[in-house]
Amino acid sequence: MPTRTRARRTLAVLALTGLVAAGLAGCGKSYDDHVKACTAALRARADGDKAKPEACKPLKEDDYDLVDAHVALEKAGLFPSRG
Repeated sequence: MPTRTRARRTLAVLALTGLVAAGLAGCGKSYDDHVKACTAALRARADGDKAKPEACKPLKEDDYDLVDAHVALEKAGLFPSRG
């Protein structure tokens, strides 16, 4: 019986490891990817629109404020666009 218990425990650990790995792989975008997506969304946002785009939701508030200010300066022609 001890080998059967060990086999179950091993299978459980392997299954849990697989689920965790799949979950981490499913997270998808890196933080940098989120920043780039947010920047693109802000560039595409209509002038005067102050709503936070969905693509910017994963960003920390301070980072969002910096990206928003950067894009606003680009749109005003005070800061060169990087595309």
